[in-house]
Amino acid sequence: MARIPWGLVIFGLVIALAVAAQAAAASPGTLVVAQDDPNATPPDASMQPDAPAEADESMPSDTSVDATATPQPTATATPTVTVTPTVTVTPTPTIPPTTAIQQTILHSNDEQVQAILTRNLSLMSDTLTADHFQDVAKSIQVMLDHHVTAISVLKLDWGPITVAADGMSANATTFETWQIV
Repeated sequence: MARIPWGLVIFGLVIALAVAAQAAAASPGTLVVAQDDPNATPPDASMQPDAPAEADESMPSDTSVDATATPQPTATATPTVTVTPTVTVTPTPTIPPTTAIQQTILHSNDEQVQAILTRNLSLMSDTLTADHFQDVAKSIQVMLDHHVTAISVLKLDWGPITVAADGMSANATTFETWQIV
């Protein structure tokens, strides 16, 4: 049964923690949600935008009526309801950095499992730095070359997780038991 070198696993986790800390520090703090204003009132019915303007007294008016003329349709103002949207700022729930780090480590472990199952090492690239990806990919490739068909985490215990004051780096300790098939 093949074993993953612990130094390599720990190094990978440290890199994953740094990526998670940077992602947590860069996440947006609020979410803007637009909704219709439930208190909007329809325009005043006395306002008739289609009504003709009042005639100026200095202008001549045509007062003759032709009794044989066909009736013409008249324009009637139709009231319309206009809804004015309002913007409501809803704070996005922030994930504590330690939770983001734990999620990144769990995600990285899942990606390693999937990389073995699918024989697709690129699945691990989003949780590892380029340098560390090369190291982990070599380890996974060695397992594939030795006919390993599956790996799984049987047990994961969390040790201390510390995040630097500036949020740009972190350290985490995990105690993991893996099964290699």
